[in-house]
Amino acid sequence: MLRIDIIHSVSKCVLSRGCLGRAPRLPPRRMLHLSPGSRTLTSGQPEPMGQTGTDYFRTTEDNPVNHTMKHEGLFYTIPRDDVKRIFPVGYSTRWERMIKPFNEAAVMIRRPTVEAIDIIRQTNPDHLPVKQILFGRKGSGKTMCLNHIIHHCHSAGWLVAHVHSANNLNLRNKYDFVDSVSHEGMYDQPITSAEWLKQFKLRNEHFLKKLSTSERYVWNKREATEKGEPLLAVVEQGLTRPKNATDVVGVILKELQIQSFNKEFKTLLAIKAVNGLFAGDTAFRKHGGYIIQVPELALHMHFRKFLRGDWVNGSIVTTVDQRFCYKEPNEEYTPLYLLGKKGFDFMDPFVPLFVDNYTDKEFESQMAYYESKSWIQSEHVKSDQGKLYLKKLSDMNPSELDKLVAWM
Repeated sequence: MLRIDIIHSVSKCVLSRGCLGRAPRLPPRRMLHLSPGSRTLTSGQPEPMGQTGTDYFRTTEDNPVNHTMKHEGLFYTIPRDDVKRIFPVGYSTRWERMIKPFNEAAVMIRRPTVEAIDIIRQTNPDHLPVKQILFGRKGSGKTMCLNHIIHHCHSAGWLVAHVHSANNLNLRNKYDFVDSVSHEGMYDQPITSAEWLKQFKLRNEHFLKKLSTSERYVWNKREATEKGEPLLAVVEQGLTRPKNATDVVGVILKELQIQSFNKEFKTLLAIKAVNGLFAGDTAFRKHGGYIIQVPELALHMHFRKFLRGDWVNGSIVTTVDQRFCYKEPNEEYTPLYLLGKKGFDFMDPFVPLFVDNYTDKEFESQMAYYESKSWIQSEHVKSDQGKLYLKKLSDMNPSELDKLVAWM
């Protein structure tokens, strides 16, 4: 049984972190182009219970294309066989490790996700894509919201270009850099680029077979991709010749930009921790001690070019993240702080979407889900008083709550 004095002590520690408070006020953005019609969130009557009375935390609507605000706070299920295809990389580690013990891949439908999806639905395809930035405290669920949006667009038949963490691009594979042949004074990342092409192909192979190159691309004296060949041939060039992988990423993104005006497909650009594209130092150190800077990486340059949004018939959804961030450790999590002035001006105009900790309804749904999976063993924790303690201890932060119930 939990001792009251210990709980109060830990609660005082948690609450003293300064993580409580309202979302910061942001300056009004410029007008965005949305399609005619209603500009309010899709609403409706609350979703009815599941198939049994104990399944009140679930929805029977598992197609994310149909999710609206009436599904807020409820869980939907992704077939386990589809998880790796929909999310080859980039899903929440916390969520991934629970799939096996829970024997299902369940995702909670949250308000910021529905708001972002509603903006995507209303965006005029003839105009440039609307940029959205999900931001919030550590562990508030930004990554899962982004993944839900990716699942929505994937299910709607969109082409998905996903950067699973721009911050990680600056830190992982710290010896993965070579002088760029195509861009003097810059550096390619062959391994990282090939990994991105692999997951991009896994998600979008049917698009790559149908789309053709708009011009001839020469890779070296003996190899070239002719005009009119499938884009899949370009991707294969990067996978079989990693030395060319960074240039191939640039070619693919350039072709998507050009061909977006044909209106043959819709594109989602999803970037986790987009602030990593505007960072300073990297973990890459040359002989002699020189630290390579982010602006010197050709892969980042290609992603930033596509992030400008000089294309149509699509949408851009990103997050800003404090993890592995070049900024000093800080409780600040706003886009302006994490992006810096340069990155903020680059992204402007954008729609900021605050991902808060759980609401009361979301907390109750999450606790009910844990109980349905027998993840919580203690009867004291299942009681109303026990749930109240968990609310205080976790501040209803999804990550903190997950850590706490793991011991109960």
